[in-house]
Amino acid sequence: MARKNIDMTKGNPARQMALFALPVVAGGVLQQLYNAADSVIAGRLIGSGALAAVSNAGTVVFFITIMFLGIGNGASIIISHYFGSRDEANIRAAVDTASVFLLAGGLFSTVAGIAASPFVLRLLGTPEVIFHDAWLYLCIIFLGSVPSLGYSVLAAILNAVGDSRTPLWLLIFSTSLNVALDLLFVAVFHLGVAGLAAATVAAQTLSFLGCVLWLNRGGSVVALHFPPRAFRWEMLRRIIKVGFPTGLQDALMIISIMVLQNRINSFGVTVIAGRSIVGKLEGFLLLPVNCLGTAVMTYTGQNTGAGERLRLRSGLRAGFIMMFAMSCLLCALVLVCGEPLLRLFSSDPGTLAAGRVCMWVTIPCYSVYSLAVVWQAFFRGSGDTLFPLVLALATQFAFRILTIDLFLKFWPTPSGIWYTYVASWFLMFALDTLYYKTGLWKKFAGVAKG
Repeated sequence: MARKNIDMTKGNPARQMALFALPVVAGGVLQQLYNAADSVIAGRLIGSGALAAVSNAGTVVFFITIMFLGIGNGASIIISHYFGSRDEANIRAAVDTASVFLLAGGLFSTVAGIAASPFVLRLLGTPEVIFHDAWLYLCIIFLGSVPSLGYSVLAAILNAVGDSRTPLWLLIFSTSLNVALDLLFVAVFHLGVAGLAAATVAAQTLSFLGCVLWLNRGGSVVALHFPPRAFRWEMLRRIIKVGFPTGLQDALMIISIMVLQNRINSFGVTVIAGRSIVGKLEGFLLLPVNCLGTAVMTYTGQNTGAGERLRLRSGLRAGFIMMFAMSCLLCALVLVCGEPLLRLFSSDPGTLAAGRVCMWVTIPCYSVYSLAVVWQAFFRGSGDTLFPLVLALATQFAFRILTIDLFLKFWPTPSGIWYTYVASWFLMFALDTLYYKTGLWKKFAGVAKG
């Protein structure tokens, strides 16, 4: 195995997860800095309408691509199990099989995304004043589906074998190039939202190609082969079996977000733009939280594959402590710096007022959400992807859709939507905790190895 890979079946659990997570968290923060810069450029150089258009478009992108990213996550879980058991032949089979599936998925996303964009934007209730910009942005973004999905999946595969540094360096390159191209296309060439989308596609394409070249030159156990030499239909069945529940879970969450986005759109462009800004601030919390969740999942997967059951409990405890400390610190920083951060994105009074209300409702509750992420990562890493799906269906899908109008009845303002988000996080954490105590997850441990 390559020396950069971190073997989490040995050593102190907290130290091993921290060594793995730090580059991933740094990458998450870096990606959010880019996303923030992208929104600043949209809000300041184009206007609140552009910010709202990109926000609506982003929901559509996630909806079309999220299932394929879930399958890539399934491949990552399987590879972490095989890495833990030192089974290099099956690691290569999983990598080749996943690469074929994701290439097909990327091509499908391009065609389906461009074709479905107008319909989904109408379904969201996208205001006419921003509809064309949102549609144009989506068409360009979906043309880059193959490199976008490809990079995300390759990063997940590298994480599965403990290499979190390579994706970080590639992300540094990609985000730096993306911001530079944003400024060139928008500030110099005045291409508007089309320039933002073109910059994203160009940067992701170069980053993906760089990742492929680095893997093949480095002789990594997860190198890509052209044509794939170890594609197996049985391996594809395993990947789909493990990854489909995760992809479906995320897809259901996106559908619920689309329902909430429809309600947000009914309050007008300023509320859409305000929510978009807070979404960027939440991203500074969400991505590092998810990155640490990836460390917990990788740790659990490797130790499950190695049969090190006694290390699972200590790793879970360490994951909770690190996650709670990190999320509380980040929440405090965002709230303390909230006002100047809001003004960085926009000078429109209505947008700032809407963003201010949303921020003070959602941000303080992210530590509860982060603890639920630890539970979800632990269950997935052990091989139990069914329960996270069921829980998503209950809390992030059914609960939100069934209660949104009730919340809006008590709070007939955008705050009713923000309270719906928060309530679903508390419910998810409570049900995760109860499920762990039942011990039912144990019967799924190791199922990813078939």
